[in-house]
Amino acid sequence: SDWIDYDEDNHKICFRVFTGQGVNFQGVDLDDAKTNCQQQSASVLQTASKAKFEFFRSLLRKDYANFDFWVDASKHGSLFKWADGELMDASYWVPGEPSYHPNENCVHYASKYDFKFNDIVCSRTFGYKPIGYVCEKNMD
Repeated sequence: SDWIDYDEDNHKICFRVFTGQGVNFQGVDLDDAKTNCQQQSASVLQTASKAKFEFFRSLLRKDYANFDFWVDASKHGSLFKWADGELMDASYWVPGEPSYHPNENCVHYASKYDFKFNDIVCSRTFGYKPIGYVCEKNMD
């Protein structure tokens, strides 16, 4: 896929969805997703705003239903925060999530649950489906 522009409150980014090449994509863990994005001067997707969360949720649900997707967020104590430190909105989660299992310190869009967020072990490459990722770049 190509880089696609997204304009959020006069803040321009571009993004690209990665689900591997061909039918045998087994997914990637979050470290690999971060490394692959960094190699393209980008970072793994953060969707703190409601509009951006819903935009990507509907895009992924419509065009990438056979994958889960990492977001750049993690557990800090008992709180889940975006990489930039902002708290995650409770309404974005699958009902009953996050489950706070001891090792589930990272977050993915869960295909099985209508592309809401679920906490998961960071080294996993497969959630409910193989885990892909979205890289985003600031264009300002």
